[in-house]
Parts: sequence; C-alpha cells; structure tokens
Amino acid sequence: MRRPGGPHPLIVAGALVCAVALAGVATEAGAGAWIEQRTGTAPAVSAVTDADARTALEAPLPADHAVALSAVSGGTVPTPASLASALAAVPLDGLQGGIAGTVTDPATGTVLYDKGAGQPVMPASSMKLLTATAALDLLGPDHVFTTRAVLAGPGTVVLVGGGDPYLSSGSVAAAHPERASLDDLAASTAAALTSAGTTTVALRWDASLFDGPDRHPDWPAGYADQVTPVTALMTDEGRTSGVSPGPRTTTPSADAAKAFAGALTARGITVTGTAALGGTLPAGAEELARVQSMPLSTIVEDLLTSSDNDAAEAIAHQVGLAAGAGGSFQGGAAAVEQVLRQRGLWDDGAVLRDGSGLSRNNRVTPRMLAGTLALGSSDTRFRSLLTGLPVAGATGTLASRFARSGSEAGRGEVRAKTGTLSGTSALAGYAVTASGGVVTYAFVVNDASNDDSARAWLDRASAAVAGS
Repeated sequence: MRRPGGPHPLIVAGALVCAVALAGVATEAGAGAWIEQRTGTAPAVSAVTDADARTALEAPLPADHAVALSAVSGGTVPTPASLASALAAVPLDGLQGGIAGTVTDPATGTVLYDKGAGQPVMPASSMKLLTATAALDLLGPDHVFTTRAVLAGPGTVVLVGGGDPYLSSGSVAAAHPERASLDDLAASTAAALTSAGTTTVALRWDASLFDGPDRHPDWPAGYADQVTPVTALMTDEGRTSGVSPGPRTTTPSADAAKAFAGALTARGITVTGTAALGGTLPAGAEELARVQSMPLSTIVEDLLTSSDNDAAEAIAHQVGLAAGAGGSFQGGAAAVEQVLRQRGLWDDGAVLRDGSGLSRNNRVTPRMLAGTLALGSSDTRFRSLLTGLPVAGATGTLASRFARSGSEAGRGEVRAKTGTLSGTSALAGYAVTASGGVVTYAFVVNDASNDDSARAWLDRASAAVAGS
C-alpha cells in the first residue's frame, strides 16, 4: 500500500469494493448519452460488496470532529504547482467547452487548484450534494419520515403520506437496507381495526404535506422517464417497471392507496372504495398504525450512490418544510440556499431551481460543491455525503467509469458524485493522492462539444489528482 500512515476507513471501503470489481464482477450499466442513468437493480454481487463496504465505513471518525480526512490519512497533499502540472497534462482529445474546477485540502482549507472555482456553472446531478447537505443540516442524520394510517371517522381510514421517498408497496424483509412498507402498515392497521370490531372501511389518502406543482416547470416532457411526479405519498418511487430511466405512474398517490387497500383486503378488511381526502383531517383523528423510513443518513447514501432524482426531490421538499419555507420546489430551493449561506458555502451568481439537478437553470460553483465535501470530512452529521459517493470503477454511477487509458489510477482511489445532462458533465468528490493525502475536488464541464469526451476528461482529471 502506498499510504504511509495506513488507509482511512472511508478509503478502505472504496478499495474493498473496487478490488471485487477488478476481479471481474459484473457492474452496473453506465450513464446514458445525455442524462444521469439509474438501474433499478444492483449487480448480483452488490449485496455482498456493499455490506462489506458499509462495515468498513462504520469505523468511527476521531472524536475531534474538526479533524478532516487528510489529517487522519497519514499522507501529504500535492503542491499547487505539481497539481496544476498534472491537470494540464490531461488530454482534451478534441473536447471543447468551459471547464471549471477546484481542488482543496480539507484539513486546512487550502486551495490547491483553482480554475474558475467561483464561476457559476450548470451542475447537473452534482446538485444533489447541496440538497443532501441542507437536509442533513436542518433535519439531522437520524431523522425519519413517517407514513400513517388514521381513523378519520366511523369506518373511514386515511392513509397519510409523510414524504418517505423509499416507501415500498410490498414486503421488504429481504431488502438492504430495509425500507418502510405499506404491507407492514396494512398488517398493523388491520389488526387494530379487527380488534375494534371494524371489518369494512372506506379508504382515503392524504398527500397534502407537499404543495405546489408536482413537476418542475423547467423540466421538459422528455424527463417523464427520469422522475415521478413529486408527492408526499408514493410507493416504489412510482416506477412501474422497477427501473429508472423507465416508465412512471402519473398518479403515484392513488396507486399507493390502491396498494394499501389491496394489502388490507388480504388481511380480512373489506375496502369499499378509495379516493383523495377532501379537506383536512379532523382534529383528534385516531392513529391506527405507522411505519418509519430509513434514517436520513441512509437515504442520502442511497440517493447519492444511484443519483436518485425521485429521492432528491422529496428530500428537497422536506428541507423546505423544515425551514418553514413550504414543501414545494420553490420552498426547497429557498431553504437549501439559506443553509448554504449560513454555512459559508454560497457564491454570488448561484441559482437553485430544483433538488435533483435536472433543471438546466441551476447554477452553482465548483467551490460550493467541494465545500459540501469538506463539511462532510469535518463533521460526522454530514458524513453520509462522503459514504454515499460512488467508488470509481466499482459502484453506483461510477461502476463503469475509469476504464479508459489514463484514468485507471483513479479506480478505488476516487469517490465522487456524478452529474450528466446534455452538454454538461461533472464529478465532485475526494481522492487519495500518491503520497497518501486526501483532497476534495469538483470539476464541471459546460457546453461540451462531446459528452463522452467530457466524461473521459473528468475521469482522467480525477485520476491525475489521485496520482499527484
């Protein structure tokens, strides 16, 4: 091993997963030509490798939260001159477009490389780092979202959405990590109803926690296979074939209620009909049962690894609610900006429009992106910003990346959040350098002449940082 002080536990996980991938294990499908891709299923080995990686990631950080990644790595970071030389040598291979980026020593805050670090650029899905940062700040890593069944009156049950982005319609006994399930909620609800002598009910649903439009006005119709209409009550992320990109329901709340009604029926409760709740729940409505989501930290890890648009938008709406700005696209954007300003992570010219980065009107700076990662290295409240990053050449949206000539050095040494829209590509994460230090970085290419060339440059640039 090249790291003189021994690998940081975060890098142990990355190297572990990468070693399995390099041994010839099947990996996820790569990103598509113009927009972030997500398969709905993981490779056959993922349940094993991800569990092993998660075990390594559970190693505690030092008690002093101010100690950053590079301070505990036992190595040193490259000099600005050597880093500039290494990045200048990365071939463009005909790539034209605006390249902006920054590399920082998270232990000291020293900027090691700056090429338009404060320049507002279109972030694509790297935007999810900012959304997740705000959520962890306002809600905390242990926060959970609750889905409830309540008795609104004699014979009327209301399914109340709590904005859980990963609520499942069926059994989740074999899922890792285990998600909240409408099947479990129905079992408890049916038991409570039967105990009270009620066997016939009308079912209503309440998704009023979120407000405003369920699709962002910036999103074209072509995004219909990338994100489900945003609602506080949705199961299986509204994916009718279980994968993304893929077909989506246009009535996620009604579908959730239908699934819940079916689960109640299977347990001996007759459901006479389902409909949206008109008005608000009556005061004093009795709760029959509830299920709770995974902790927010786990949700953040999953949405970053797979670049999950549905989860990111739900979390952005939750951020708006937590800040008192409203559970809407506008409220979420305002609340994320508020948190970033308070954390000193806001740059003039930045514009936030949605939580996922699908809007082409988002503008953030590489310095803002890298700043969230430095925050993740210095405060355990934000640790899932790092543990959720895909491992180069091994997991998530980086599973099929870093295979080109000149990028191999980044495999297992780089973890980064991807961003891909037509003409825009981004990588923001951290890397272990040749001397064993750890640096955070963000590179964004806008107006790229060729998307494939842009991703190739990003992979090679990240590998150059790791090899410097």
